[in-house]
Amino acid sequence: MGLVEAFVEAVEREDPSLLEPFAEAVEAHRLTFLAERARKEARVVEA
Repeated sequence: MGLVEAFVEAVEREDPSLLEPFAEAVEAHRLTFLAERARKEARVVEA
């Protein structure tokens, strides 16, 4: 819900600086999925 609120605020203020750059958001999600995989498999996974 916080992401939606941040997006709406950025649109309302017409201020794209309030949003995370797309490439950084994708990388953050990729690392999160890798971390979850490592947790589930109880092992280190390569990034």
